[in-house]
Amino acid sequence: MGSDRKQIILKEAIATTAELGFKRTNARSIAERLEIQPSNIFYYFKTEPELIKAMLQQIVLTNSVVVSEVLAKQKPSSSREKLVCYIAGNLEWSLRNPDHVSVLLFGICEGQSDPSLLSLITNALSAGEEKVYHMITAGIAEGEFHLKGKLKPREVAKAIHQTIIGHTVRSITEKPSKSLYLKRIEAVLEQFIS
Repeated sequence: MGSDRKQIILKEAIATTAELGFKRTNARSIAERLEIQPSNIFYYFKTEPELIKAMLQQIVLTNSVVVSEVLAKQKPSSSREKLVCYIAGNLEWSLRNPDHVSVLLFGICEGQSDPSLLSLITNALSAGEEKVYHMITAGIAEGEFHLKGKLKPREVAKAIHQTIIGHTVRSITEKPSKSLYLKRIEAVLEQFIS
């Protein structure tokens, strides 16, 4: 039961932060929505920074699960297909979890005036960039990817990951078709990889 209660609090913390942002979300605002006392939240999360870390870990975990589902379903056979499936998985995650996207967006914006928050958000997002980097270096090692010009794998991974983030944020308002989204991503890949 304790684990269930903790997950309920975590889910509501994400929903509240997606609506109010980090600056206006606190234990009281979450507790009010759950109709519990703030002390119940602090039983599971000793501090608000601990709760924020747990929220971001939950977001990253959910993203990883959804992306893994897409990869398992598509069964990509090449590095390029794997990269495209990874990107498609991120779109699927954003469409299923718009609150998660909003939390990350609030974190990026509000983190500009809160270095500790920005550090947490940056760490959460860097996991995705690392995955893209490893897919690119694997594609290069397999002879499938050839970077254009004098680009380096890290630069390409960063650019592709930033594009994923941009399109993910757009998915909150646009609700793009998956095929249009993938065409846009393919166009970005063509800029960097031959």
